[in-house]
Amino acid sequence: MATNTEQTRALVTFAGRKAAWVSALMRSSQCGAVVAVDADPLAAMASVASTFEVVPRVDEEERYVAALVEVSARHRIDCIIPLNDTDLPLLSRCVEAFSKIGVRVLLSDAARVARCQDKLEAASWLAGLGLDTPTTRRLEDVLLDPRPVRYPVVVKARRGQGSEGFRVCHASSDLEAAATVTPHAVVQDLVAGEEFNLDILRAADGSVPAVVPKRKLSMWQGSTDKAVSVDRPDLIALGVRIAEITQHLGAIDVDVMESGGRLLVLDINPRLGGGFPFTCHYCPRYVDALLSIGRGLVPESVLGAYRKDLVVYRDVSYYEARPRGA
Repeated sequence: MATNTEQTRALVTFAGRKAAWVSALMRSSQCGAVVAVDADPLAAMASVASTFEVVPRVDEEERYVAALVEVSARHRIDCIIPLNDTDLPLLSRCVEAFSKIGVRVLLSDAARVARCQDKLEAASWLAGLGLDTPTTRRLEDVLLDPRPVRYPVVVKARRGQGSEGFRVCHASSDLEAAATVTPHAVVQDLVAGEEFNLDILRAADGSVPAVVPKRKLSMWQGSTDKAVSVDRPDLIALGVRIAEITQHLGAIDVDVMESGGRLLVLDINPRLGGGFPFTCHYCPRYVDALLSIGRGLVPESVLGAYRKDLVVYRDVSYYEARPRGA
């Protein structure tokens, strides 16, 4: 392991309400500072992060990137850690621009990010590489297909995060109603079983220093509300395989369903995901390793070194708003 004793200065984008994410990073011994950015001057992170900066909206692409470059240079940032799907395509196209000022963007390349974010493309891609996924089709194709549908099925937004567009359909009328609400959607077989989340780390040399699997116990508004860490070597092996496929730098969030002895990959989120605050309790060294990767180091492996059978639940906290940079 590298012996560099410096600390990592990280910038997190779309910080918004991600207090638990930012607080976990700041507790790490590897953290020098966390600079949070958001377009909302009243974002909760204004009261939590080391520094908060207001930036343009991401749909103002040139201004958004220019602001991140300026903030990164001014705060001597080592790495950018995205917290939301919205700016991943843009950031993945700007990796070289940030590299020129010494900033690592913790992402896959643009093509892999695009595949991960497109549920239809991701299912085809992963199946072609030998991974199990639910049967996935475009909603419009299902509606035009004269063959009967085996209900129930699940409709999801083709590109989206959390529970966007999610609904269970039991009849053709349900599918037609879903099409009016979520026109760009996919249809998947409804898979019964236990759902798991994997937090995966991949370093620049291709090593996978951590995979932390947890079983989801309950959900709230599309996010995990309660989870328990599990001792599952098969899920760890799957996480290593996904890291190899995505060639991702940093943290990857993956949802998996176990059904009939099969492990089906539901979603791959190439960023810090909803499972990260849980993983911080199961494996604090995961956070240290992530920040080390952000500084260009190859951390020691902590594969399998997490607390097993630990239940963690989500709570709600309240903060005073301290707008900055408005």
